[in-house]
Formats: sequence, C-alpha cells, structure tokens
Amino acid sequence: MLGGVSAERVAGRAARTERAILYAHGPDHVPSPRGGIVLSRVVKSIAFLDHLPGKSEEACDRHYVQHHVPFVVNMMRETGIDASYYTAKAVARRHIDGHWTPAVREWRSASIRVSIPAEGGALEEGVRRAIEDDHRRFLCNLRSYLCSESVVRGRATEARAKFILEVASRPGSFAASRQPTDEFLDAVTRRVEQSDDIALILVNRVRRQEVAQELDLPGQGFSPGVFTDEPDAAAFVEIYASSEAHGRAFIEGIAGLMTALECDAAVREVRCTSFVESSQIARGELPDYGVDR
Repeated sequence: MLGGVSAERVAGRAARTERAILYAHGPDHVPSPRGGIVLSRVVKSIAFLDHLPGKSEEACDRHYVQHHVPFVVNMMRETGIDASYYTAKAVARRHIDGHWTPAVREWRSASIRVSIPAEGGALEEGVRRAIEDDHRRFLCNLRSYLCSESVVRGRATEARAKFILEVASRPGSFAASRQPTDEFLDAVTRRVEQSDDIALILVNRVRRQEVAQELDLPGQGFSPGVFTDEPDAAAFVEIYASSEAHGRAFIEGIAGLMTALECDAAVREVRCTSFVESSQIARGELPDYGVDR
C-alpha cells in the first residue's frame, strides 16, 4: 500500500494516464496489452449526424445504437483496426441569451478513436460500401472532423451530464480562427482545472474535415482520406459535468468568453449543446482518460 492506495491502483492510474497522454498528442505508439510498445497510429474523429427524414427518431436511434455501432466496430476490427465508439444524443441547445430549448437541429454526436496498425488496417472498399449502405437506413447530413485531442481534468469524480461546445469558423477563415480559438480554449482550461463540478473536458482541435458525399440524401457517403479545403469548425470541447445543472452553471460562467470569441471576425458562432451519452453517463462513470474513479 502507498499512502492507503494499493500498488495495483497506482499502476492502473499510470497506465490510464499514459494512454491519455498518447491519445492527446496523436502518437505513433500505443501500449501493448501484453506490455511493451506496438507501432500504430491513433486517430480521433468527431462526427455529427441527423436522423433520416420520414423515419421516426426512435427507429433511427434503435438502428444506430443497436446495429450500426457494433457493425462498424466489428467491421473495423476484422480489417485490423482497433476502434472505440461513443455516441451521444442531443438534448438541449443554449441560445445566445442564455436560455435553453430542446435540441431540434441536432440529433447525435459520435466520438470515434481508432488505432491503426503500421502494416495493414486499411478500410477496404467493400467495408466502406457496406457502412454507406447502412447509413442510408438511418442518417443524413453527416459532418466528420479529424482532431487532435487534449485531456483536462477538473475536480469532480463522476460525470452525469455531457455538453459540447462547437467553435464554428466563418467561410474561408479556418486558419484565422485558430489563434482566437486557442486563447479561448486556454481560458476554459484554466476554469476547468479549478472547478468542483466538472470532471474533465476533451479539447478537440480540428485538423481536417472529411468530405461527406450525397447518396440518397446529402451526407450519407464518405471517402476516407478525402478532405475539404476549408473546415467549417475550429474546435470542439466535450465537457463532462457532475450534473446537468452544474454543467449549465459552468457554461454560464464562461459565457463572457464565448461572447468575446464570437466577436472575432473569423468566428461565426460558439454553439453549445447538451447530450446524453449512452450508459456511461447514466452510471455516472468517467471516460477512461487517466481519471481516478
């Protein structure tokens, strides 16, 4: 025992922290479950999607959660790509005057992290087409971004609510939006580190935006490795709070920072949406990013 904490727990913390650091800095190496290091690339993707018009939201939810997510993860693993896939359902959106209304425009977000072996692991054409064919059954208007991720811990020990801040850049202003966005993210990070109500945030700086193609409807198809010339967002901040009320209070505390960022000529808006993330949030558990449980 070390100060009342078992050596096994200390080792577990170290392993989780190592994974967090590796994920945060976009490494070429990931710890092997058998010890040592294996060569691979870790890629983080944030995506947003609408449910299929003419089909009930409940039916689209069932298909997405019960069929599509396991289907995609299993298909990737069969190709040699190790994937983790978290999806969250939009609940409410904050308006500029501070009031919240039920989310109408938004439906779901997805956070996908893949570890691609140095050799092999390419998404085969047949796999891509199978995923696209399934997209036709439940989604449209897919937006997907490759991001670099940083992990910041707060003081709360559990998470029961999730929020996402989206920093949207104006057309043709993605590069110009980076500096003011970084200043905003640094200020938010300092607030989180002192917060008793926030468990952690994941700061996702957009590097590229993937091209979404039209099939039956816009944004149902995708082409791995094909990107837009100009991403329409600079960053996404995933906030895990101890409760919905505490999360909203924290966001009101940074509302001045959000308003100041929106005054920058390169930034279109800072959009804030609350989400419910599958069973993880329901149980109050934290994502495994080196956070003590």
